[in-house]
Amino acid sequence: MPGVTTATCTQTGRINRNGVISACGTPKTFPGTISGNHTFDSYTFTACRSFCMEVGLKAGSSASNLFTSAYSPSYDSSSIGTNYAGDAGLSTASQTLSVDAAAASTYTLVVNDVAGNATANTYTIQIPACAFSCNVNHLPVAVAHDVSVIAANTGGTAAANIDNGSSDPDSDAITLTQIPAGPYPVGSTSVILTVVDTKGATAQATANVTVIAPGFSVAATLPSVSTTAGQSATDHVTFTPNPGIGADMTLACSGLPARAGCTFVPATVVAGSSQTDVVVTVATTASSAAAGHPRVVYAAWLPFAGIGLVGLVVAVPAKRRRASAVMLLIILFGAIGFMPACGGVSTPAPKSHRYTVTVTGTSGNVTHTTIFSLTVN
Repeated sequence: MPGVTTATCTQTGRINRNGVISACGTPKTFPGTISGNHTFDSYTFTACRSFCMEVGLKAGSSASNLFTSAYSPSYDSSSIGTNYAGDAGLSTASQTLSVDAAAASTYTLVVNDVAGNATANTYTIQIPACAFSCNVNHLPVAVAHDVSVIAANTGGTAAANIDNGSSDPDSDAITLTQIPAGPYPVGSTSVILTVVDTKGATAQATANVTVIAPGFSVAATLPSVSTTAGQSATDHVTFTPNPGIGADMTLACSGLPARAGCTFVPATVVAGSSQTDVVVTVATTASSAAAGHPRVVYAAWLPFAGIGLVGLVVAVPAKRRRASAVMLLIILFGAIGFMPACGGVSTPAPKSHRYTVTVTGTSGNVTHTTIFSLTVN
């Protein structure tokens, strides 16, 4: 294992098994040596922290032929009493010993045979990983919370993230996954959040995702507005979520005068918005004025026409001059009677036109409308 050096050889003598198990805080005196040559396995490492180090051995059927001991700062197989730190006391199926470990000090754990033969023995030794590796990986922390979201369409689905600040105590990068992955249908779905760090440590949390069908309303603030041809008129439309929208809402106008157009501020209402006031501006175009100046020309010629008529009367023979003068007067008075209609230069007042403007709001497959009256003078 990383951080541990192993060796297998023969030691001179073995420790006397006196039944006293070494424990932290009460150093054990070396119990003496029994002669003979004994095979051993050693495990050497440097402690990265100061703590009570507990070592375990599981030997099974080999239990009576194995014995565990500890040394620091080194182990001398020819002098097993030197640097002695503790032992397991007895050869049992499950052996333990504890010694006080000091940071940066070297320790050797020894497992030797008792019978003094070379017969292989099977065992498992348990050394705390935190003794020689202080970079212990901690489990990440999975934190989830219930989430409610609005679908973009009636009968549709919505994505949702139930993570609520999951993290890793070691500041490792984490990967988040949700089961099921979504998007989620309208209704409630139980979702499992899995958090995995870069070393494979995993944590999980569970929360509910509730998906709600979209809904909203639009309403004009003013029932009617007016303007002069060529000018603009302004109204307001109130967007109210009920319960809300999962897709941006766009707006459009219909029923406008010819060549007129409308604009909206804001141009769209974004998904998740609260109640919003939208300014609607309708821009109109100027109408063509009626041409009245030619009438002035016609009226201006009337005096010249009268002079011409007088000339005609003068040119008529004397016997018929009286009758012609009477006729001339009739024509002149008739012309004077028509002068107001022929000679006026003012144009009639423009007529007012009324339009019913429809504003349509669309989000996903949901549409709602509102109307207001527009008068153009």
